[in-house]
Amino acid sequence: MLAAFNGNMQENALVLEYLSRPNIFDTIGKARNEMSHSKMIAHLLSAYNASDCRESPIVHLLDIIIERSWQQAKKFPEDLKAAILTRDLPDLQLEECKTEVPLSKLNKSYRGKERVDIYLRYRLKDTIVKSGRSEIEIIIENKVQSQEHDSQTETYYKTLKAGKGTGKYQFFLYLSPMSARTLDDFSNAKEKPTCDKFVCISYQDILDGVIEPLLAGNELSDRERVILNDYVSCLELPALPDTNKDGVQDKFDMSIMATSAHERRLINNFLSTENNRQLIQLATSSVCGIPSYTYKEKAGLTFEEALPLALADYVNEKTELGVMVGTYDVFARTKGGTPFVVWSPNGKQYVPFDLWETEGEVYSKFYEAAAHAIISYSERIGKRYPSEVISDFNSEYGKRNGKRNNGKPLLLSDPMDGYELIQGDFFIRKDVGTDCTIASITEIAICHVSHEAFHNLLMSDIATLKYFLLDFNPDLYSRIPGTNFYYRHDSKDKIDVINKCLKEKKIEKITFSQDDRNLLKKFYDSHRGLILSVHKIKADNEQNASRYEAQQGVLKKLLKYK
Repeated sequence: MLAAFNGNMQENALVLEYLSRPNIFDTIGKARNEMSHSKMIAHLLSAYNASDCRESPIVHLLDIIIERSWQQAKKFPEDLKAAILTRDLPDLQLEECKTEVPLSKLNKSYRGKERVDIYLRYRLKDTIVKSGRSEIEIIIENKVQSQEHDSQTETYYKTLKAGKGTGKYQFFLYLSPMSARTLDDFSNAKEKPTCDKFVCISYQDILDGVIEPLLAGNELSDRERVILNDYVSCLELPALPDTNKDGVQDKFDMSIMATSAHERRLINNFLSTENNRQLIQLATSSVCGIPSYTYKEKAGLTFEEALPLALADYVNEKTELGVMVGTYDVFARTKGGTPFVVWSPNGKQYVPFDLWETEGEVYSKFYEAAAHAIISYSERIGKRYPSEVISDFNSEYGKRNGKRNNGKPLLLSDPMDGYELIQGDFFIRKDVGTDCTIASITEIAICHVSHEAFHNLLMSDIATLKYFLLDFNPDLYSRIPGTNFYYRHDSKDKIDVINKCLKEKKIEKITFSQDDRNLLKKFYDSHRGLILSVHKIKADNEQNASRYEAQQGVLKKLLKYK
C-alpha cells in the first residue's frame, strides 16, 4: 500500500501540498487565538465591500442569521427578512466595528468588566417600510477553543437588549467552530449558549457563506485576496491552541475550524483511490487503537464499511424474507424484537410501532402528525395560516380534553418550553397524547403507520428517507448496496453472531505486526494533516446521527494524539 501511495505521488501531491502550505497565523502562533479571530472577523465584515452592497459580507452574514434563526426557532423581523432575501435592502453604512468592547461603554449603567468580542453597528440609508428602524446592531460572542462561562450570554443580553422605539434591528450571535452537522441538528446540540436569544453560527458558516463568495468575485485586490486565502488556510489546517503567558500550550488538542469547498473536493478525489482510503484507515487504526477490518480482498475497512459489503454478498444469494437464521439473537432479543435484516418488497417487513400516518404522510412523532391535521383543517375552513385558528382550536381542545389538558393550550403563536415550531407559523405541544381529540376535531384520521406507507418510505428517494430516519431513529435501517434489503446499524459488538450467518465469507479484525505498526506510525507522522482533514470531512458529511457521533469520537482521539 505504501508503495502504491508513493507510485501515485503525482496525483497525491495536489492534496499533500495544499494541506502543508504555511499561513501567517500559524507561523506567529496565533492560529487558535480567540482575539486574533475576532479581529479578523470584524475586519472581514467591515473592510471588504463589494461595489453592489447587496452582496457585501454583512448581507451574506444576515443570510446566515436568517437560516440559523429558522433552524433554531428564533424570531427574525419579517420586514427585514423580506428585504434581505429579495435583495431589496437599502444601502448599509458602517457606523461602528470594534472588538473587545467593554459592556460599560455600550451601557453606561453597567458596572461589570465583561467585554463583547465583536460589536458591529450599521445604519440603513432608508428605513424599511413600516418598521421605522434605521440601524442594524450585531453583538457576537466568539469561542474558538473554549466554552461559555459565568452565563456570559445572559449578561450580554440583559445589559444590551434594545428597548422598543430605539429604531434598531438587533442580533445576538454565538460564533464557534461547531460543525454544520451539529447546527443542522441543533435541538440535539450539546454546546449551546445559556441565553436562548443568541443565534448559534459556525466558522464553517462564515467560510461558506461570507469568505468563499468574496473569493469567487472580482472585487478584491491582489493583496486582499492573499489575506483572505491565508485566513482560509488558518481555518482549515490542523493547529494547536494558543500558548499561555509563559509560552506553554495549556493542552495538546489540535483543531480544525472549517473546511473549504476546494479542500473537500481534493480530499474526496484522494479518497476515490481505494488504496489511499485503506491506507488512511490502517494508519488511524494502528496509532490510535481504532479497530480495522477486512472482508474478502478488501483491507483497511471500518466495521460500518465491511458490514454492508458482506451483507450484499449474503442477501444476493437469498430469495426469502428470513435471510438470516437467528438474526434476532444479533441483538440479544426475543422473537418479538426488531430483526437485523428486513426485506421490503413483499409487504411483510418490520414496521416500527411508534410511527404515525395521516393523509398518506408518515411522521416520527404524534404531534407532527397532529400538526399536519391542523394545517389541513385550517386550509379546509378557509384560513390562510394555522395561527388564525389557534384561539378557536385551543378552546375546542380544552373542552374535549378537560383535566387531561393540564391547563396548557395545544397551540401557541410564540415559543415556549415543551412546544415545537411548525412551518414557522405556530407552536404545538410536544407532549400531546395519542388519545387526544385532534382527529375528531379536524375529521382527519391519525393512526399507526401501515405496512404500505412504511414500505413506500423505505423505497422513496434517498433524501426523503435520510432526513426522515435522522429525525425518527438514527439506528434504524440502511439499504444494503445493490439489493432491496435493509439492515440495522447497532451491531458492531455482535460480529461473531453475524459471521456465523455469513458462514464462509467472514468479516475479520486486523492484527498488526510490530513492523506494520512502525511503518504506519511513520506514515501517520508524515501525513498527519492529511489524515486529520480526511476524518474531519468524513465526520461533517455523515448524516446518520449515531455514525456521526462515532466519527466525531475518532476525530477527537486523533486531535489529542501526540
